[in-house]
Amino acid sequence: MGPGVPAPRVGWPLLLLVVMAAGVTPLWASHSPHLPRPHPRVPPHPSSERRAVYIGALFPMSGGWPGGQACQPAVEMALEDVNSRRDILPDYELKLIHHDSKCDPGQATKYLYELLYNDPIKIILMPGCSSVSTLVAEAARMWNLIVLSYGSSSPALSNRQRFPTFFRTHPSATLHNPTRVKLFEKWGWRKIATIQQTTEVFTSVSVHALKLQCREMWPGFLLGRRCWGRALHPLVSHPGGSYKKIGYYDSTKDDLSWSKTDKWIGGAPPADQTLVIKTFRFMSQKLFISVSVLSSLGIVLAVVCLSFNIYNSHVRYIQNSQPNLNNLTAVGCSLALAAVFPLGLDGYHIGRSQFPFVCQARLWLLGLGFSLGYGSMFTKIWWVHTVFTKKEEKKEWRKTLEPWKLYATVGLLVGMDVITLAIWQIVDPLHRTIETFAKEEPKEDIDVSILPQLEHCSSKKMNTWLGIFYGYKGLLLLLGIFLAYETKSVSTEKINDHRAVGMAIYNVAVLCLITAPVTMILSSQQDAAFAFASLAIVFSSYITLVVLFVPKMRRLITRGEWQSEAQDTMKTGSSTNNNEEEKSRLLEKENRELEKIIAEKEERVSELRHQLRSRQQLRPRRHPPTPPDPSGGLPRGPHEPPDRLSCDGSRVHLLYK
Repeated sequence: MGPGVPAPRVGWPLLLLVVMAAGVTPLWASHSPHLPRPHPRVPPHPSSERRAVYIGALFPMSGGWPGGQACQPAVEMALEDVNSRRDILPDYELKLIHHDSKCDPGQATKYLYELLYNDPIKIILMPGCSSVSTLVAEAARMWNLIVLSYGSSSPALSNRQRFPTFFRTHPSATLHNPTRVKLFEKWGWRKIATIQQTTEVFTSVSVHALKLQCREMWPGFLLGRRCWGRALHPLVSHPGGSYKKIGYYDSTKDDLSWSKTDKWIGGAPPADQTLVIKTFRFMSQKLFISVSVLSSLGIVLAVVCLSFNIYNSHVRYIQNSQPNLNNLTAVGCSLALAAVFPLGLDGYHIGRSQFPFVCQARLWLLGLGFSLGYGSMFTKIWWVHTVFTKKEEKKEWRKTLEPWKLYATVGLLVGMDVITLAIWQIVDPLHRTIETFAKEEPKEDIDVSILPQLEHCSSKKMNTWLGIFYGYKGLLLLLGIFLAYETKSVSTEKINDHRAVGMAIYNVAVLCLITAPVTMILSSQQDAAFAFASLAIVFSSYITLVVLFVPKMRRLITRGEWQSEAQDTMKTGSSTNNNEEEKSRLLEKENRELEKIIAEKEERVSELRHQLRSRQQLRPRRHPPTPPDPSGGLPRGPHEPPDRLSCDGSRVHLLYK
């Protein structure tokens, strides 16, 4: 029997027979009181008088779905039952020829051709698995053979144009879609995931139909690829190991009856997706408050130093330290310390709309604070180096450098920062950006995932601007260290605190050169980055204020040098030069030391005179007397020098009184 040769037609009674042979009728007819009872058995015709009709079957006895182990005995029992009755095909005897398809299309292809080309002729083919039924039904239409499946649920087999001779007793998988959709609606699942295999059983129109049904009910419905298998298990199982009916759905009335006996792990149905909770990483408030207190105290110290310097600006010692530059240093330290507050502000304290202003405040306060504070000290040390490292003929006119040139230098440094910051703010302003980290799984809830995020102040070309800013500031820091080292042994009257300035430059430069790269590396760790940056600002400001202003306060308090230059001139009548006063004090100290030495020498001379008189009294007893010397001393030779021990009682005149 080849393609195009029609099989012998037995009629629709044979189709009913096959339905019975598929094991459907014996399974449910005996349990339904509403169905008609089967006819009583009558003695069959002798087998020699009946014509044999052969049915070819492919039972999956092994493989992916070994359902043939249960279906084959049912089919054999059905055939035996039909053959024993005379009201169904009384002149025919049904015989079964079967093979094990192993639920494998390749194995089924081999047995299909054996059934087709080997005698006897078969009138019906009975595959089991959907994958095998697809292959058999697609080929059987070429021989006009009826294919009846007892276990295929693939929705693709419902295509009558592709499978015109295929019938089945097992419902299609699409039959359960309304029930599934109703359950999705009851549990509030809007995102449904499936695990599918790349065969037509799972990639056919049924999945597409399920998507359409769900989207009709819930706009925005999404079907994914993952399966929440753990959500389905509590639905059909029972802790005691037996199944329980927890609901009934009537598709004709679209009615879902629920017994409310279902039990869920956690007390509620699982979510249709892992709930991703976005959480921002905020700065430690204890750290922020602690550093803010230190910054506030530093600002108070800067104000005290500034007030002290302004109040005592008439004092000669303060005047010789360029007080205006020191005032700018105090102001710069105050601005730098004030920058600590916006550095610690984040989404915990301010809203999203306020974040750009905070970013700009950080930038401007730090930039101007550095330019004023460090720029003033750099100007001092640069001027000292310029004067005392040049040739002798160029020193005199450089020593008369006007103060306005110093202020102009500071203004130049501040102006460069202002221009750079203004261009940055206009061309590429700072704004709020979000850094997202890897998801974190909490231990308490398996359906929740934490997505940490961190707020930053950034711009499109942030690295370029930071390179320009850090490069310029870094060169100033390195140059300041070099100038401070070169002028460590220089002494000048114009700037009497340049050694303290050099010490402050060392500390500021070291802290800045270390902190800048470290904070860039630790930018994703908000607490560590803030601690490094803020503490560097606090320490450098404190060190600068203490080194520059505390020695001046101590000198004025301990020595009482509170008078102005005019008052000091009227009181002493001496030179107004502070260096001459220092020399006068040194000479007075030297005079006191010389007076002490002279007193010791006079005491020694008196002792020697006493010894000399004692010797003169003993000499007349041993030697004859000699005429007295008019000088009152011992006889001397004509060329004998004067006695070294002779000394008059006059005091040595001191050079300085």
